[in-house]
Amino acid sequence: MKVYITQGHEKGIGLEVLFKSLLLLTKRERESLVLVGYKKSFEETLKSINYPYQISDHSISIARIEIEVLYLTEVETSESFSSLVEAMKRVEKEGGVLYTLPTSKDQFPGFPGHTEFFRSHYHCNDLGMFFSSTEMQVLLLTDHYPINSLSEVLSEDLIFSRINLDLQTLDRWN
Repeated sequence: MKVYITQGHEKGIGLEVLFKSLLLLTKRERESLVLVGYKKSFEETLKSINYPYQISDHSISIARIEIEVLYLTEVETSESFSSLVEAMKRVEKEGGVLYTLPTSKDQFPGFPGHTEFFRSHYHCNDLGMFFSSTEMQVLLLTDHYPINSLSEVLSEDLIFSRINLDLQTLDRWN
């Protein structure tokens, strides 16, 4: 199964963290990854971290570690949004997993971030922002609210519905 990784904000730290993290993965773990984004942004990040790299038509090699790449040329709204839309199309058409690198709220047309965009796109209000690692899974209670408005947003119903959503998600993931 392919894991499509969106480039995130071209000026953010996401690409740097991804490129450095690739060095820690096994070849087998890297084989399913496809990075979706813009050659210029990839190259600028690679130059800034000063690792030996080579860019080819369908991949990037970093210190002789290769990752498949789907290069985009057209920008719709922003690079991070365009890479997200293209990766979503691939996942919806071919199956796979969507993994998004961080971006900023100004990169999404009419949405404060990924989560609100996904809710609208998939017509599903039960979507939540979920972080997962081998040691912990975290579902955020809220998303993209100023800290001074949390007392207006948080409620007992919200907390219980998010916990229920979290438990359902973990059940589906075994």
